[in-house]
Amino acid sequence: MNLPFFLVDAFTVPTKPFSGNPAGVVPLSDWLDDGTLQCLAHKIRQAETAFFVPLDQENEYELRWFTPESEVDLCGHATLAALHVLTHQDIAKRTITFHTRSGALVCHTEDGVGVMSFPREEVHPEPLPDSAPFSDSQVLFSGKNRMDWLVVMDSIDSVKNYQPSWQNLAAMGQRAVIITAQAGDPTDRVHFVSRVFAPNVGIFEDAVTGSAHCALGPYWANHLGIDSVMGLQLSQETGLVACELEDDRVLLVGQCHSWCKGELHLEKLVI
Repeated sequence: MNLPFFLVDAFTVPTKPFSGNPAGVVPLSDWLDDGTLQCLAHKIRQAETAFFVPLDQENEYELRWFTPESEVDLCGHATLAALHVLTHQDIAKRTITFHTRSGALVCHTEDGVGVMSFPREEVHPEPLPDSAPFSDSQVLFSGKNRMDWLVVMDSIDSVKNYQPSWQNLAAMGQRAVIITAQAGDPTDRVHFVSRVFAPNVGIFEDAVTGSAHCALGPYWANHLGIDSVMGLQLSQETGLVACELEDDRVLLVGQCHSWCKGELHLEKLVI
């Protein structure tokens, strides 16, 4: 069995080559068993690989995301990559509905830019555990939602220079730990910066994390008193995620660049 396969950088910075977060995208006609999907994601070895299957309704798909270690409930950059593959192949498919573990995600493209309606994942204040690897003097706020911790730091430099302790981050128990700080000039295009660590799902530091902005977008929009904010993730690759609040949803907006297309030969893989 041969399957089409794509590698797509998602949430790229238009002026920076090789920016964004690479995702694997594997379109399927029918679902393979879960073990095979996990083995494929392990071999593809991107932060997430998106698998999708068409449903009976036009432009509707079931979508699942796998890290090299496990299936996850929500992933932004691999959804944006899947949207890019579908709309790039058939420009008539400008609006796509993905049915996922986190509900229906309605996505569309505008002039090559992806717009995704994701659930708001509000963060509720909660003190950090004593074992959390952070200096009290640098933490302005801490809280968590159903997936992640959010830790607001006192400066961009504190985020940029943070040296993670993987074992202690993993012991905090959530899917990921997001660290963030306000950008220096609130009138600038970028309103906040972030980094994301997810050792509990096999990702030590993620390049650009769309789903983390389901928390980051509402937090910074509320903090700054505006409805639309731009985030810059300070990984080695870097990436831009625009966030716009819309009722109980967050519109995540970003660009993609597809840089690899090929085939997976299942009969030659040891599954």
